[in-house]
Amino acid sequence: MDVSHSARVLEFARVLDEIARLCETTLGSDALREWLPSFDPEIVRARVERTGEARRLLRDSPPPAFGSARDVRAPTLAAAKGAALSGTDLFRIGETLAAFRRLRAWLDQARDDAPLLHRFADRLPWLKELEDRLAASIAEDGAVLDAASATLARVRSQKSSLQKRITDRLQGLVHGAFRDYLQEPLYTIRDGRFVLPVKAQYKGKVRGIVHDTSGSGQTVFVEPEAILGDSNRLRELESEEREEVERVLRELSGAVGEHADEISAGLEAVAELDAHLALARWAEERQAGVPRVGQGPYLRVEKGHHPLLDPNESVPVTVSVGGSEGSLLITGPNTGGKTVTLKLLGLYALLLGIGAHPPAGAVDYGVFRGVYADIGDEQSVEQSLSTFSGHLKNIARMLEEAGSGALALLDEVGAGTDPAEGSALGKALLGELLDRGVVVAATTHYGELKEFAQKDERIRPAAMEFDVETLRPTYRLIPGASGQSHALEIAERLGIPKAVLDRAASSMGEEFARAKSAQDELDRLVKEARRERAEVERLRQELQERQAELEAEVQRQRERYERLRARLEERVEEAVRRAQEAYDALRERTKETLSGREREEVLAAAREVSKRLESELQEVQQETGTASQPLNEG
Repeated sequence: MDVSHSARVLEFARVLDEIARLCETTLGSDALREWLPSFDPEIVRARVERTGEARRLLRDSPPPAFGSARDVRAPTLAAAKGAALSGTDLFRIGETLAAFRRLRAWLDQARDDAPLLHRFADRLPWLKELEDRLAASIAEDGAVLDAASATLARVRSQKSSLQKRITDRLQGLVHGAFRDYLQEPLYTIRDGRFVLPVKAQYKGKVRGIVHDTSGSGQTVFVEPEAILGDSNRLRELESEEREEVERVLRELSGAVGEHADEISAGLEAVAELDAHLALARWAEERQAGVPRVGQGPYLRVEKGHHPLLDPNESVPVTVSVGGSEGSLLITGPNTGGKTVTLKLLGLYALLLGIGAHPPAGAVDYGVFRGVYADIGDEQSVEQSLSTFSGHLKNIARMLEEAGSGALALLDEVGAGTDPAEGSALGKALLGELLDRGVVVAATTHYGELKEFAQKDERIRPAAMEFDVETLRPTYRLIPGASGQSHALEIAERLGIPKAVLDRAASSMGEEFARAKSAQDELDRLVKEARRERAEVERLRQELQERQAELEAEVQRQRERYERLRARLEERVEEAVRRAQEAYDALRERTKETLSGREREEVLAAAREVSKRLESELQEVQQETGTASQPLNEG
């Protein structure tokens, strides 16, 4: 489907610009801005998983620097057609090949951890030989290096030697025979030839060729006869150098042209990979949860922020639409956050369609079959469209294209015309879209539409909370509630005189006043329920934290016990060893010094001691769970 209109009114391009700043290359940022959201569940799931892989790699094994990859498609294509490239283009191509190689090596290492991202590796050419050749031949400023060819190195060596011989000879002339004839004691260059600045009256004293004259006519620039031969040879070497440089550039360009298709494929891979890494960096920067992609048209957002709002200032929204939750009709005061919530739903669907992880604590997404949006003022003087006409034009397009499983976003449905007719039109529009199986998220101030949402089980009401005590919106969405517009309260806060507000209130009648009072009471009860729920959630969180602390303490005590047992086991083993040594020594002495009967009595006593020691060791082992070798009585 064509999402250009929805993307425009949802400001999708601004979000892409925000993400694109995190790309390393212009290739990536340009590609990201051109990505179109997908509404194919398998494609969306793969894109979201690929971004998840990128997030894990950024944390555990960051990619190498690859900002040197340039958009060299044009020169590469020209080389494939036989053109000779400049040194600057060849250097950039070499840098790009090096980026290909580094990225491919990184992806190969991450093959098991990031199988979806690793698929890019096959599209990144490994052209190490060409990369090395370009690096050895071309300097950063595009100059061809001496190492580019043996001929170029030889010519430049000869040229350098000859230049030194010429300048040495000129120095001798400047400070020697021609010193008195020169305007200044130096030499210079005219038309690529070495010359001396000779005073005009002495030009006959310096034999050679006059190449130039100063503007005043006081100085003539003479190439001395003494260096003419060497200067001519220098010009020949310069010509040889130019020819060899051109030959090298043609040869290197031909080598690049042979791999033009591989390089072009590599550039596309770098662009996509850079874009995915930017999505991952953005998700990490915004501390986004990892989305879960399932079946069926639905979107559940927990603690989500609008991507263009400062997360430190915006109030997170928990909202769901589609699936078992059905469609959604949001009511509540102006400036209360209704439109922001609508845009959040639309933007999240588009972002997930390119694989982004939106800035929310948790997101569950069953892929929609399209996103249609009628949000904002579509007034156009050039097209003779009023605000109402602009909305109708968008709605006509929506009714023509939207089918089952699509998401339709309608801001102030039916507004901009007579309230009775607008309510009727809005109700009919909602009914038609619901009959088609379209998932609808809409906002309204109309009481008739609120009543419609209360009665039709396919759509449920929700209200943006308004604090009647502070007369300010809280920007929190209350599922199941049908909020008031609180127009008089907001008008009072914005400075409308009380007399005007009293007149407005009296004109609304007693029945309206009773309904408003009942709704205020309902709002109060809902607010109390939310506070109680928040308190329960806080207590549950405290219990979880306390449980975690106790589990950590148990683990610490278990580890302490294991350390103590290990030390005790070492001491038991040492005691056994030493007792065994003492017992063996005693037996040996007994054999040497005592008679047979005395020896037997001593050995019997020793065995008794050994048995008691072993019994005591067993008791210790039973208490500690340790084990040791029994004493060897021999």
